[in-house]
Amino acid sequence: MKERTAPRRQPRPVYYTREQLDELCEQIIVGFCMERYGQELTPIPTEALLQLLEEYAHDVDQTADLPDGINGVTEYYWDRKPTVKIDARLNRQHWRETRRRTTLCHEFGHVIQHAPLWRALGPKIPATGRSHSRVAASTTSKNFTIGGTPGWNGRHVTYPEGF
Repeated sequence: MKERTAPRRQPRPVYYTREQLDELCEQIIVGFCMERYGQELTPIPTEALLQLLEEYAHDVDQTADLPDGINGVTEYYWDRKPTVKIDARLNRQHWRETRRRTTLCHEFGHVIQHAPLWRALGPKIPATGRSHSRVAASTTSKNFTIGGTPGWNGRHVTYPEGF
């Protein structure tokens, strides 16, 4: 992981380079497939993607009633693994299988990249001293938000004000 060096009002966020993220994801998926199935799988079945996500998350709810346009939400907690919610419509509508697979992988990305950083913060937000119990990131087909504010800039996530 790297730490951004440009001066900012907020603490410098930590992020993975693209190469580091590629390597991390490849290690995770190859290790999972070898352990679970004894071989690499191409393509990886949707149910295997779900099992992988379930290993890294506290809970995966595939029956969540999310607002229109929201396909998935990852909730981070300082004291446990994150909770992932997948919109129920993705499971009920067979023609949306590709969107379901994409959402499972996208939420898994949140789980492995950002959850450890949120847990490392502990129960207090450093800049404000306020307590926090959870922060949510949501996924739509067009954008990404974290804590209700836009946070994706192509290489790393910027944290909500006060972090």
